[in-house]
Order: sequence, then C-alpha cells, then structure tokens
Amino acid sequence: MCSSDLVRGLFLAPDFPRDPRIMTGLYGGGVGWTADGGRTWDGADEGLLGVYNYDIAASADFGTDSTVFWAGGSPDPPAISRDAGRTWETLEIGFDIAVAVGTEPGAAYVFGSAGDADAIPDGRMLRSRDDGETWEAFPALEETVGEAYPGSAHTFALDGQEWLLVGTDAPAGLFGSNDDGATWSVLHLGGGEDSLSGYGVWDGRRLLFASVVEGLLASDDGGETWTSLDIPMEHPRALAQADDGTLILAGGDGQIYASADGGDTWRPLGDPIAPAVAVIRPAPDYAELGIVLLGTSQGVWWSDDHGEHWHLLSRFERFSVSGYMLTCTGMCTPEDPLGGDVARRWVLAPGDVVSFTFQGDAFDMVGTADKAVLRAVVDGAEVSFEDLRAGGLESAWHDVEIQVVSGVATIDAVEVRGDGEPLTIPTSGHDSDPDSADSADSADSADSSDSAPADSTDSAEDPVRRRHREPPCGCGHGGSAAVLLLVAGLSRRRRRT
Repeated sequence: MCSSDLVRGLFLAPDFPRDPRIMTGLYGGGVGWTADGGRTWDGADEGLLGVYNYDIAASADFGTDSTVFWAGGSPDPPAISRDAGRTWETLEIGFDIAVAVGTEPGAAYVFGSAGDADAIPDGRMLRSRDDGETWEAFPALEETVGEAYPGSAHTFALDGQEWLLVGTDAPAGLFGSNDDGATWSVLHLGGGEDSLSGYGVWDGRRLLFASVVEGLLASDDGGETWTSLDIPMEHPRALAQADDGTLILAGGDGQIYASADGGDTWRPLGDPIAPAVAVIRPAPDYAELGIVLLGTSQGVWWSDDHGEHWHLLSRFERFSVSGYMLTCTGMCTPEDPLGGDVARRWVLAPGDVVSFTFQGDAFDMVGTADKAVLRAVVDGAEVSFEDLRAGGLESAWHDVEIQVVSGVATIDAVEVRGDGEPLTIPTSGHDSDPDSADSADSADSADSSDSAPADSTDSAEDPVRRRHREPPCGCGHGGSAAVLLLVAGLSRRRRRT
C-alpha cells in the first residue's frame, strides 16, 4: 500500500520549547501541526495549489510573525503562510515549480524553476531578507550550477570568513560564495544521479559533504581537497548538525549515528528504526535537551535522550479532497474548483460515497453535515462515528466508505490518527509561559469537554467535524495549545479568494 505518512518537510519552532510548536509537511493533505508534543493535531491546506509537500521552513521570527514557507509537488509554485499554516497564498515570484525552501536568521530561500509547469529545476534560487515581501535572484549561481537541482542554502563561518553554501542534487554538489552571492565557486561536484544527503561546517574549519553514492567527505582547506571519511554505513541518507556541533547521520538500514569530532569517529544511537529517514531535525539547545526529530517514510520519530531511544510520534495524516487519497462516486459536486477535476471540497448528496484506505485507529471528516445522515463502513462493517473518533479501531490498515444516506454534506478532508507516543515538552530551565504549563492536559480535556452535541433533529451524532480555526499556538513564547472543537452545524470555512 502507498505510504501516506511520508514526511519530508519538518520543523520545530525556532524558539522551541518555549514555543512548543512542531509542523510537518503531509503527503496529500497540506500541513499538520501540534503544540503539545503530538497529543493533539490540527492541519490545513487552504490556499495551496497542491497538497503533496516537499519541504517546509519556519521564519526565524516564527514566534512573533508565524511565517511559514512551502514547496510542494509539481506543478506547484512556492507558497507562504502568515498564520502558521492555517491559510496559504502563492508566492508570485516567477516560479512554476518549487522543490525546496529554507530559512536562517535574516534570510529565506526558495529553490525551483521558472518557465512552464513541465520545466525541471534550473539552478534558480531566490532570497528574501524581509520574510517574503521582496526577493533577489542569483544569476551567477544559475550560471555556475547549470542543470543541477539546488535544494538548500546556509550561511557558515569558515576559516574566519562568512560563506553562503548551496547544496545540489543530480549531480550532488556543493557551491560557495564568500561575497554574498556575487560570485560562486564549485567546492565539490559529484557525477551521475547522486543525491545530496547534507553538508555543513564543523568547528569553523572543516567542510563536510555527504551524498548517497560518495559517502561522507571532509575538507580542511576550504574545499580545495577532500578526504573520504570512514563511516559505519555504505550509503548515508541524511546528515544534520546540532547547535552544539554534534553530527547526526542516518543510513539506509535505519541506524542513526552521531559524531562529536567532525566525523572522524561515530557511535550508534539506539536501535535501528524501520522506515527510511528523509530529514533530521535536532531541536535548539541540543546539548541540554537531547531532542531530535526524524522525518521518515512512516511518520515522525523522536528522541529526548540524544538518540539513545527512538519513539514513533503520535501519527497524524490528512487526506485533502484536492489530493489523490480520497475517491468519490456519485454526483460529488466540486466546490471551489482549482481547475480540471481538482476542487477544494465536494458537496455530497444522497447516494454519494467517499472511500479511502488508511493505517491507524481513528479518523474524522472535516466539513459540514447540516441535517445530513452519514453511514461509515469500515472493513465491511458499519461503525459509529463516535467510536471512530475515539480510536475504536485496531491500529492497522482499514478500507473505509462514507455513505450519504440523506441530506447534503460537504467534505474538505479526512484526518486520521494512529499509534505512537507524544513527545513530552520540557519546561525545566526554560522561560515558559506559566499559563501554558498544563496545555497538553488542557488540550486533551478540551477535545471532549468542548464537543457540542449533535442536533437531535438531524441525527444521533455529528458525523463531520468543524474545527474552530484559531492559531495553533499563541503568538510570542509559549502560548496555549490549539483547542479542537467538534461542533455541529457551524458555517462553512471561509473560502479562498
């Protein structure tokens, strides 16, 4: 079956854990976020032209401006959100395809291609120094990179100079500029269809470059010469560097390793995990907190003891109507169409059936069901929506049909949950908002206590969830977790303009 919980885009709030938000890019549902370590989740795709995520990145000022950047599936131009992912708008900056986005203090980057929707990435990178208001191009980089796929950029201090480094795929390469992008040098360029695993600068003096084919290379002379380092794997898949200098490396066998000496020696971190690792995200203050997240082909994994033990984060997947995980038979009238047969939502009449397959133990429909009666059939047997929301299913793969018996309903998405463990948000030693200290517990109780009963004149229970779309976390540091309301008969979500 298709892995619908593939996570390639992932970040923790830059001020984590005082700002406890974690956001993931979803495979077919836009983005998801949690402010309580995965106990509760919310998600959205409103304003996105596509819902399959390649990459997401938070502004360095995310705690105050809630700005997020998006790169998704082709053809899908980059997008920006000013409200922490609840709504999005296309960045009109000349891109038809965005393959990656990135941020660092004082800058945001977008990578992709200008031209028609079938174009491949062409070495194009834009940078914004004002959180997406204005953008600048790097024509010299486009000339130097050629047809490689730029996908990341970071500023490093190397041998006493500030360097802007850009990594590429196909071929995997590393390009650098020490004059803020006016001119560029080829620091390393591999061959063939090699994929970039990561790069960095250790201790201000050692350049590191990792790719699937070449392994891990190091240069102690600014990229003039490179040495292949001895690593405990043949094909590294992802490399990241924590803020204390620790290198974290993942291989194809699921084993994670760490190095404290710039890659000369490595030690295994815990037992291997089953899924393939796509991205590694150490939390800020890694030396003290020991928190690191892994985006994988099977959701997000986490550790809070420097990788000694790994845990699957409580699963959250979202299947949007504008994706390909949901099938609708019958009239299924498109509403707010995006072009062709793609729509923001479906209007469902009696006899219409929405079907999908998911792995987990619970799900909700997001939309409206004013005076509608719906019937849920899971693996051939009718199941009540109350049981479905409560996690009444076995945590396994399930085939689902949602049938409209009477009335009219709309559906925006299906949100599913599965097994896993929430990450405990640390508070000791950090300037947390005292009002949010018990946010995880209050969010859990809000899920049940704030649920409005269904109108008894409509049906025995409300089969469709309407979320109260407040910000997922209060602005500034800390803030309470998003409260999820199960409310019957609310007005429809504001449409995209």
